[in-house]
Amino acid sequence: MLVLLAECGESVVEGDPAGVVKAIRSELRLQALDFWMRNPDYLADELVTMVDTRKIASSFLETARSLLDDAEPDLHWYPMPRWFFGAYEQLDDAFALLETYGLATLKRSGQPGKKSQRNQFYLTQAGADGGCRAR
Repeated sequence: MLVLLAECGESVVEGDPAGVVKAIRSELRLQALDFWMRNPDYLADELVTMVDTRKIASSFLETARSLLDDAEPDLHWYPMPRWFFGAYEQLDDAFALLETYGLATLKRSGQPGKKSQRNQFYLTQAGADGGCRAR
């Protein structure tokens, strides 16, 4: 998740916690990114779809090909449970470890179980600097 925050996070804005450098403002988005990272064949399919609909350049077809054909994805496949709405995994346990070491932080707003509840995930400066390597 640290890589996802660093590479896919957006710039921070006023009102974000102090000491953070990037943000992913949707739990569903972070779960989808986590799913694609664990299952590169689905990511390859999404890239091909985006090329077909001209949302991204055709050069991404080579990336999709390498995701499907190279040996590395098979070596790094991590299963995820399939639930009612797709293969999403709760992020709390994994994210708690990042928070413990000061590499990332989480901001919750709204009421649990309500549509207005929102979780935002932040990369801290320590996480961007390489986390444990800096200690």
